[in-house]
Amino acid sequence: MGEAIQAGKFVEFEYTLRDGRGNFIEATEGVQGVVWGRSGLIRGLEQALEGASEGDVLNVMVPPEDAYGTRDPDSIFEVPKEEFPDPESLKPGAEFVAEGSDGTSLTMHVVEVHDDHVVVDGNHPLAGETLNFQIHVRAVRAATADELLAAEAERSPIADDLEPS
Repeated sequence: MGEAIQAGKFVEFEYTLRDGRGNFIEATEGVQGVVWGRSGLIRGLEQALEGASEGDVLNVMVPPEDAYGTRDPDSIFEVPKEEFPDPESLKPGAEFVAEGSDGTSLTMHVVEVHDDHVVVDGNHPLAGETLNFQIHVRAVRAATADELLAAEAERSPIADDLEPS
């Protein structure tokens, strides 16, 4: 048995993700690598994998509260159409980034387009979903200094503005 997953380790893995009804959501394309504890993985997945080792294959069910949260009905609201730079190009399902009242970037999705307004949803697309991961841990090792620096840079407030939610 190799090293166990814990904070500061570099972990390589592959996964397949399905929703609570078994519908396919996504799968990794090749091996993904992260510095554990600095990766931005959802809490429930990180907790479930803590202590796993190279070669382990785990089936992990993550409830909404430990993933992207429950759906917030207050995050679905109407916006006047004239507030969009190109309102004629809006279509249901389109994604855009808006600035929150505190200056943070918020990813929104268009739900409905009407003559004078647009219904948008600020919930994460997977909010309210139970997530089922099948994960194959490919490697666990000490993170290099460069990997630790890169992980910190990805977590910086500037980098947070660049990443989609």
